[in-house]
Amino acid sequence: MWTKSLVAEILGEPSLSQYAGSSLTQFEWKNRVIVIFSDLTNEKAARQEELLLAKHRELARNDVVVLRVRDGSAVPLYGSGGELNARQIREDLDVNEVRDFTVVVVGKDGSVRLHANEPKTPAELFALFRGGATPSSKSSEN
Repeated sequence: MWTKSLVAEILGEPSLSQYAGSSLTQFEWKNRVIVIFSDLTNEKAARQEELLLAKHRELARNDVVVLRVRDGSAVPLYGSGGELNARQIREDLDVNEVRDFTVVVVGKDGSVRLHANEPKTPAELFALFRGGATPSSKSSEN
């Protein structure tokens, strides 16, 4: 862990407070965060939530907190979080308006690992946590 922190410092990789914004600093170096953004009646969001919550053991093993942001509120679906500000989370993760569905995965180091507009399987999401590699998911999913 110390080596990773040193490498991040040398390479200038963003920390949560620098990259993902102040709204999620409570999770920095403690939890990975999956944020599901949607409007109120979105089937994609319901499917993503269902897929993730069925894997509660893997969520616990990977120190994951799952948050839902919709209709001006942010609530934890799995794990716990202190005070959450939906508007600030949207701004920090560059998801200012959602008329459909967006899922964002934030690593413990604060880097955004995925920003997608289609539901992902738990296996796809958990793979983002292994080895610290960041797939080129943003370009094809936005």
